[in-house]
Amino acid sequence: MEALTNRRILIVEDEEADRMLLSAYLHRQGCQLFYASDGLEGVEQARARQPDLILMDSAMPGCNGRDACRILTQDPRTSDIPVIFISGLTASEHRVRGLLAGAVDYINKPYDFNEVKLLRYLNK
Repeated sequence: MEALTNRRILIVEDEEADRMLLSAYLHRQGCQLFYASDGLEGVEQARARQPDLILMDSAMPGCNGRDACRILTQDPRTSDIPVIFISGLTASEHRVRGLLAGAVDYINKPYDFNEVKLLRYLNK
């Protein structure tokens, strides 16, 4: 996956174990990683760091992922950054809500990294 090398990815995840799992995988791919532990911090990080991609948990305390995604997609500074939800909420209604909030994809936990195809969202 050399195409991920040097890509700037923001991980917005409140669970440390999930953040560490994603980090280990993406670090091995050569990505530059940034972190936030809730939706509002994710919005601030996205505005400040302008990542190539945001991986965001949909269910977090405080500002959840859907609300943060709506903020990001309505802000001209961040509206072109693709957001992919990562969630343990597997019902189709959660997937639909995430996509309606502006996400480009929805990945269920636990991750199968063979199914996590990030490159299609990084063709800027």
